Amino acid sequence: KKGWIAGLAQGLGSFLSPLYICLSKAIGIKKTFSFGVFLCFISLLTSSFVPNEHYLFITYSIPFGIGSSIIFVLGSIVTGLYYPPSNKWH
Repeated sequence: KKGWIAGLAQGLGSFLSPLYICLSKAIGIKKTFSFGVFLCFISLLTSSFVPNEHYLFITYSIPFGIGSSIIFVLGSIVTGLYYPPSNKWH
């Protein structure tokens, strides 16, 4: 019954992935990554104080989904940038 909270977080985050790539090109990877970490931190902090699970949609699903997806997407991009195409492991 409460699986929608985490499922919505991952679905929303994955749906907006192209936006994170454009944002990282506009303001930089470090700033975008830091924003994702900040969103995850704020989400987990505020979710610990909600009175019932219906508020978790606002305090957990949306910000944690966006923040964790930013971290995942940019982590994949940085890994690809770290290994140049001439590397034998690329």
